[in-house]
Amino acid sequence: MYKLICCLWLISSLNVTVSAQGKPYDFSPLSAKIQNWVDKGFYSGASVMIVQNDEVIYKHHFGNYGEESVAYIASAGNGSLLQQLLF
Repeated sequence: MYKLICCLWLISSLNVTVSAQGKPYDFSPLSAKIQNWVDKGFYSGASVMIVQNDEVIYKHHFGNYGEESVAYIASAGNGSLLQQLLF
C-alpha cells in the first residue's frame, strides 16, 4: 500500500504537462525516476500505465516486468482506495 501511495504521489509531483497545442505529455521525469529505482535494486521491475479519458497516454515496463507480469496488491481494500484516489 505504501509503495502505491508513493507512486501516486510521485506521478502527481513530477510536473508532467501537455501544451495547449495538444503535444504529447513528457513522461521522461517519471521514467527516469522509476528506472533509477530499478537500477539501484529497490525493485526488480515495474510497470506503469496512465489512462486519461479512457485512453492510454503512457505505458512502460522497467527491469524484469513486462506485459504478462503479475503484481499482487496487499489487500482487497487497496483497489477501492485507488479508485477513490483516482476518481
